[in-house]
Amino acid sequence: MSQRGAVSDAALLERIITRNQGALGEIYDRHSRPVAWLAHSLVPAHFVDDVLQATFLTLWDKADRIDLGDSLLPWLMGTCRMHCKAVLRKESRHHHEATVPEQAGGNVEDEALQRQLLDAIDRHVAGLSELDRQIYRLCIHEDLSYSAAAQQLGITPSALRNRLSRLRGGIRRLFGGH
Repeated sequence: MSQRGAVSDAALLERIITRNQGALGEIYDRHSRPVAWLAHSLVPAHFVDDVLQATFLTLWDKADRIDLGDSLLPWLMGTCRMHCKAVLRKESRHHHEATVPEQAGGNVEDEALQRQLLDAIDRHVAGLSELDRQIYRLCIHEDLSYSAAAQQLGITPSALRNRLSRLRGGIRRLFGGH
């Protein structure tokens, strides 16, 4: 539990595994805003709700396979990126274009906030050690399992889990988490 007495993401994940919809709602309330900002920065605005829904549906479907540290936010961000890439691939096939469409008619304040969010994450990741940047890339961007990423990096899964937990803590602090 955090200092404010809120239920931890790990405890909520355990409840999601038992199909507790209220726990999913709590995770959604806690993390949907930064996930939506990320989606807004990657796909056209009319796809954001679909990506957000797909991200949390994936959490519901894969809850028993998530190896969580302290926060679900990094996992949700990686899953959101994966769904955004899928949307862009599908759109590219449908429109026979190789270009990524820009967000049309977005709110200037939202766009600035999204850019700040992504810039803060990029700066944080850039300041990490080479090994931690590789862990971030493999586990967050490429959505590899802990054991697969650890094997690829030549470290133990527990070492990877510990490093990823510290990395997640840094990202969580970017958003005012504890």
